[in-house]
Amino acid sequence: MEQLRKDFSLDAVEYYPSLFGKRVVVSAEDDTVPTVPAVSLEFLQKGIKLQAEASIIHQFGDGNLVRVIVPVQEGAERGAVVVSSFLPLSLISKMNDISTAYDEFRDINPLEYPLKSIYLYILVLMTFVILLAATWFGFYLAKQLSVPIVQLGRATRRVAGGDYTPLDVKAGSEEIADLIQSFNSMTVTLESTLAELDQHARYTDTVLKNVSAGVISVDKAGVVTTINRHAAQLLRVDPEKYIGHSVRDLLTLEYFRTFAELQKTMHDHKIESLQKELRLNVQGEAIPLQVTLSMLKDEKGEDIGKILVFDDMSPIVNAQRAAAWTEVARRIAHEIKNPLTPIKLSAERLQRKFGGSITDPAFSECTTMIVKQVDGLKNLVNEFSNFARLPQARPVVANLNSVVEESLGLYRQAHPQIDFEFSKDLELPDFKFDPDQIKRVLVNLVDNSVSAVAKESQPSVKITTRYDKDIKTVRMTVADNGEGIPAADRSRIFEPYYSTKEGGTGLGLAIVKRIIEDHNGFIRATANEPKGIKMVIEMPVNEVGAWKPSES
Repeated sequence: MEQLRKDFSLDAVEYYPSLFGKRVVVSAEDDTVPTVPAVSLEFLQKGIKLQAEASIIHQFGDGNLVRVIVPVQEGAERGAVVVSSFLPLSLISKMNDISTAYDEFRDINPLEYPLKSIYLYILVLMTFVILLAATWFGFYLAKQLSVPIVQLGRATRRVAGGDYTPLDVKAGSEEIADLIQSFNSMTVTLESTLAELDQHARYTDTVLKNVSAGVISVDKAGVVTTINRHAAQLLRVDPEKYIGHSVRDLLTLEYFRTFAELQKTMHDHKIESLQKELRLNVQGEAIPLQVTLSMLKDEKGEDIGKILVFDDMSPIVNAQRAAAWTEVARRIAHEIKNPLTPIKLSAERLQRKFGGSITDPAFSECTTMIVKQVDGLKNLVNEFSNFARLPQARPVVANLNSVVEESLGLYRQAHPQIDFEFSKDLELPDFKFDPDQIKRVLVNLVDNSVSAVAKESQPSVKITTRYDKDIKTVRMTVADNGEGIPAADRSRIFEPYYSTKEGGTGLGLAIVKRIIEDHNGFIRATANEPKGIKMVIEMPVNEVGAWKPSES
């Protein structure tokens, strides 16, 4: 430390091992330098704890003491070294005198800025002031015209975005003020007109959505512009996917050819509307439709596209089939029923009279066969009779859950190998219906389910009832895990004489549908996941005295 003090001509070198450790100090042997005191704890903390270099100057005796602290090793608290130099007052006084003399010399130099430069600066300053004033005046005049024009342009963009707020701008020019007033009048008129058009468009859209017919419109280029909700449901397509695309994308090749043929016929014969009946195959199901293709023309009579309107004829076709089979059933029952009883009685009489004397077994087999076949014909005739003229419904207040339980009791005993499950809604109230006819519905449906699950290893038939309090409707389902019914046949299984079961007459489900419709309800067949068929029946829960059978 003594050697370092001498090399750097320092008055004192100190070493502090820690904040509170004893310092080691080496001072110059000079009577003019007082003994150097220890540094303050705050100053020492900067060098040891904060590992930073710091300096301080304070009055000390007859001069100033300059002290600098430096950590011994950065990153390790191994103490700090403080070096000190003493500046006597005489040296400080000389430094101040020199600084003062320099400042006075600089201030009293008259030739630093020549007079010519001063005039040049004044000229530049005056020119700058004049340019600034002229520029400000020009901007002020331009602002009176440009600000209203800019705001008018912004208001135009707002109008394009649907904001019709009037423009409130004060213009200094009369022409600009007239332009703003005309713009505000235009926006008011435009807002009123667009509101009327929007209301008319919403009304038209509502009408198209709720009309019972399917509507598809295309423009002159063959691009689809409209597909209403009923058309989307019949074709089972998403309207958003096809609007704006060619009609070729919507129709298959077969139906597009039909569409093109209709257009050609209309063009050749110069007719504006043409009707045609066809069957549309949608996801394996054939739907009978009545299609009407019409020309779309504007107020000038020019062709702007085509509109295709089609109605689902399934209800009408089904009603026609039901009516036809009703008449057929009535006539068959009338023609066949009368001779059956004499035939059966004659065969039984022959059996009783000659059965003991004739030993030929063929005689007994033939008479027995006649009786059995007559009974079979009687059952068939009875089915036709029941379909042709169902008995009048006699509604009484009853509990549907109890009717289901009573109907399932016989099947549980007759078919113990089948798992019959009944999930009932305990909140279902008593309401008016015909228990006998509903039993007949259940018998037909459960019989079909029993036949369907005959080949299953774990046959199951499940019946559920659910009551909807909000719409006062009961939903009853009969589901099985049998072989099921193809999707293409589900819409026809309720038609008379249409059966997917061997030996079936095709009248059971037709009778079921008639009974449910007489109770103001409806029935449909859906797939039962993962396997089988599900019959869904929905009927209104009528209050006492409010029941009225539907006319059929």
